[in-house]
Amino acid sequence: GFRGRLLCNEPMSRHTSLKVGGPADLYAIPADLDDLLLLVHQLDAAAVPRMVIGGGYNLLVRDGGIRGAVISLDQLSRIEQRDAGCLTAWAGAENLQVVRFGQQQGLGGIGFISGIPGTIGGAIRMNAGAYGNGLLEHALSLTLLRNGTIQELQQGQFSYGYRRLDLQPCDIILAVQLQLTETDPSVTEEEIRQDLELRRCKHNVGFPSAGSFFKN
Repeated sequence: GFRGRLLCNEPMSRHTSLKVGGPADLYAIPADLDDLLLLVHQLDAAAVPRMVIGGGYNLLVRDGGIRGAVISLDQLSRIEQRDAGCLTAWAGAENLQVVRFGQQQGLGGIGFISGIPGTIGGAIRMNAGAYGNGLLEHALSLTLLRNGTIQELQQGQFSYGYRRLDLQPCDIILAVQLQLTETDPSVTEEEIRQDLELRRCKHNVGFPSAGSFFKN
């Protein structure tokens, strides 16, 4: 019943920015949320280990590859406006896409993730940030797949800190609801331009790279 793509012995070098990594036994790309729920249920019933990846940045895979299943949420990429000043971004949406969507609605405050490569799910998982800001500071709630059910955790119900989000081992981040601020689109555009230009100057190495990743 799985409707997405399922690849066997898929080289992870095709899915990481460092362009290295041996094969995953299974590489699955669910078509939508229902497809993901079905996949996770079948994997867990068969006791197949699983892990979820984002855009494949900050990910170094050994030559021996990954046993079990790797799940990509690439197709879960919707971005939706919620209440005034709020938007919901699904895990597979790219960071810059989320900033641009907010900009179109006259909302800002998260321009600092414009130049951070990858998806919003990965950015939430590591509480990505820059210039003293962290993405989870703008999160009203997180939607998770936990113990086979979809759960929504409000701000205050999840613990996070500098470059970390505390989750249970098998949790899957599905979406985040972000509280943004009214911002003139031209201001957001300048933030995006400055951030992208700064990162181009610093990280234009010409080789496969994960950019710069470190903890202060």
